[in-house]
Amino acid sequence: YIDITNSRTSVALYSLSLQPLVENLSGSNLIQAGSYKLKITYTATSLIPGNVTFYSTTLTPYKTLNELRSGRYNAVGSLATYSEYYKLTVAKDTNIDITTFKSHVFVFNASLLGEDVSLMDNFVEVSGTKFLAAGEYIVKISYDATSNTPGSVTVFIP
Repeated sequence: YIDITNSRTSVALYSLSLQPLVENLSGSNLIQAGSYKLKITYTATSLIPGNVTFYSTTLTPYKTLNELRSGRYNAVGSLATYSEYYKLTVAKDTNIDITTFKSHVFVFNASLLGEDVSLMDNFVEVSGTKFLAAGEYIVKISYDATSNTPGSVTVFIP
């Protein structure tokens, strides 16, 4: 499984012998295990550079992600659209509160990873108050492209 956030770019997947496999990877993709080559093409721009963020459950295991905590998360203003990934451990059933500006927050129940990783593309977008049952979650924060005012996310976890 690989999740791609890209802006002003395209990502193509090739075999090791440079045979094209997928011309335009974007969003969530389930890719057969193996070795591949990627071609990233950037579109010329005057203000915000192209950007690609890759997340994979095999390349970046859940346990290595930073923990999402209450606080404010700000985009890097000089970057185009990109994503950050966090883990969230909820000890007991609770509501979390999310406020976004030029950004989106998605949550995925990490306990589903052992059953069928192809379900990973079922991230649920969260804004406002969201009930979460006790468990472990992957949180994806996607910031929108900006040149002057970076996006932000404010999180409250009781």
